[in-house]
Amino acid sequence: MGSGCQSTSDRIPIGDGLDSEVVAQQTPTGDGDLLSQWLLATIEYIEALNEQGQFTKAKLFLESQREQVERTLHLTTSRFELDSLKALSEFLDNPIHGIELANELRPGGYTQSGVKAWLLGYMHWTLQDCEQAVSEMSKFLPVGTVDGQAWSRKIWNVLDSWCMYRYQDGLSDQTNNAAEWWELAHLLGTSISPIQQYERFEQWKVNHPQHLASRFPPVQFDTTHDGPDHVALLLPQSGSLSSAARAIRNGFLTAHLSNIHANRNVRVELFDTEENDISHLVDQVIADGVDVIVGPLDKDRVRHLVRGDTLSVPIIALNRVPETSVANSSSLQLGLVVEDDVAAISRRLQDMRARRVLLLIGREYWCARASVEFKETLRSGVQIADETFLSDPSEITEAVAQILLVAQSNSRHEVLQDLIGEVEFNARRRHDIDAVVAFVDYTEFGSLAAAMQYHFAGDIPILVAEPTFRHREQQVEYESGTFFTSIPATLYPTSMTHDVFDSFTDADELFPLYAFGIDAYRVAMNIPNLIRGESVFGLTGVLSIQESGVIARKPVWGMVAQHSLAPAPVIPFPIRSQLPSLLTNQP
Repeated sequence: MGSGCQSTSDRIPIGDGLDSEVVAQQTPTGDGDLLSQWLLATIEYIEALNEQGQFTKAKLFLESQREQVERTLHLTTSRFELDSLKALSEFLDNPIHGIELANELRPGGYTQSGVKAWLLGYMHWTLQDCEQAVSEMSKFLPVGTVDGQAWSRKIWNVLDSWCMYRYQDGLSDQTNNAAEWWELAHLLGTSISPIQQYERFEQWKVNHPQHLASRFPPVQFDTTHDGPDHVALLLPQSGSLSSAARAIRNGFLTAHLSNIHANRNVRVELFDTEENDISHLVDQVIADGVDVIVGPLDKDRVRHLVRGDTLSVPIIALNRVPETSVANSSSLQLGLVVEDDVAAISRRLQDMRARRVLLLIGREYWCARASVEFKETLRSGVQIADETFLSDPSEITEAVAQILLVAQSNSRHEVLQDLIGEVEFNARRRHDIDAVVAFVDYTEFGSLAAAMQYHFAGDIPILVAEPTFRHREQQVEYESGTFFTSIPATLYPTSMTHDVFDSFTDADELFPLYAFGIDAYRVAMNIPNLIRGESVFGLTGVLSIQESGVIARKPVWGMVAQHSLAPAPVIPFPIRSQLPSLLTNQP
């Protein structure tokens, strides 16, 4: 297992990787404890298959393992392991029934109690039900140092994800033990710097000395690194990017002021990139003794720096350039770019078990850029059945009719009517589509949603990216039920979110840029943690370093409910079947 915050998986990590030969070698012998360990190894392997979208292969493997267990079990051996495998197998076909079977398990001892808690946690986490996963896992009380450390990390690996943002939602029914886990997650996840994170944990530990996390901290606190003392913020104070730069600067300083009590020695200096040659400016601030450089903002200057020589201090560029090779190894790239939303859409389509989607592309530049990225990152098993470019808002209804094959249905009716005369007819749309992905602005989205309803396709899920609802000035009809990527601060506002809206008059229009500025400060304070593989739970998404120094941003999901933007429910069951099977639509 990874330690602390190092997990980047979307589900419970259960080890460092396992292949089928390793699992096959762990043949059950009838020994209860050994069988339990073998069961956990089996869960690990099928979850690895699930991560790759190979649900059918996971199902076949699990069935073969069940047959092996049935042949090997002695009459005197507890049937707990066999019943556990049965529940897990049923879970892949029917999640609700699988969870019911898991709840009915009757553990015969300490190890089996842990297996049941883990199994239920795994099932709920697979369905992205964070609260129930933590609730089930916190019911088990491990004994000893080794088990305590391992179990603490298992629970933390659930919380160390987008679940962190759900702290304020639906926790009233949690047990005290689970609620304390959520409280700790909130304190650590919203900390600006490692120093603040450590201080918050120490205070929490005083109030909860007997809690598992107090005895076995889920995070590796680095008390040797006290963060930068001197930060240079490089932004344009004039020109076309000045208004965006001002919002980023204000967000950056808001985060800085909130961190002063934890680290009073941090000094932030602002520099204008419009009046200085970027190379000369960087050399100047390094000579002045800065520890971290944040900026520049425009792509040309970012490109110049990441292609240049490695610097003696880290630099966090506030944009992302497409080059795959970066010469400056001290540079990081933090961007509020739509490509991260596209990656989230691709992942969700796979979680929905969608196989065929329609792609609709709006007129704005970001829409075309998103569509190109979507085609390049589309995951295995998902196919674009058709696509259309919405060049004229007045023709969207007709364009939707064409892509849904409604127009062809009308044409067939006209031909038939010419041959045999008047016949009763209802236009039909195609039924081979699992979802619609639309990279459009809000005006185009309104016309699209109405056209989908008009053409009998209101039941097909629509997925859009965050920019679609960024300038949502008025509600449109038929928008309810739409899924959208979102920056967490929009759906899960924090005290800092409210501070921004209370302090700056342009926050309503430019709030994502304020949130981006706050995240830039948090990245500057957490560079060593990020380099170690940990995540920063920012206001724009979960931030983690990828190859070439790119800081990827994982947004959260929202859904329009009664014309309000709200957090999306847990992952929906497959959409083309009346049965809630995790195997539906798999090749």
